[in-house]
Amino acid sequence: MAGLTDYHLPIKHLLMRTSLALHRDTPVDGASQYSEHAWRLLAPTTMDGGPMLNVEYLATFEVHSDFVRRRLAYVDNVADGATSLLEGDTLKRKLICSRYTEGLPAVAPERLADLRDAMTEYASAVRTSSAGRRTGLLPN
Repeated sequence: MAGLTDYHLPIKHLLMRTSLALHRDTPVDGASQYSEHAWRLLAPTTMDGGPMLNVEYLATFEVHSDFVRRRLAYVDNVADGATSLLEGDTLKRKLICSRYTEGLPAVAPERLADLRDAMTEYASAVRTSSAGRRTGLLPN
């Protein structure tokens, strides 16, 4: 899907509107500043009107601690990769996917530092949030 959404804006906007309908009001105790920031990054003009998937018919799943740990490991991998690049090293292993591994070195250093810092702060907020405790990342 990622490749499709990069080149076909109507598909990207459809998925953005669907995501908004599904997740906009999901409580994110302890990480709300990151959630609000992420929602603000979505262009408001793409959210108004237009088609979206019928959320009543979408398959969903329960989020378990293993899922959250894997997602946080992805965040940590990208942040670690950014740190390596900022220290003048090369990426020693594939990040999440080839696109990240190839694209991350092309990011301007000041933007890369911002990305790394934001990802590190986000991961910390998730780990210490009530959601993090509910999923077993931290003791209750």
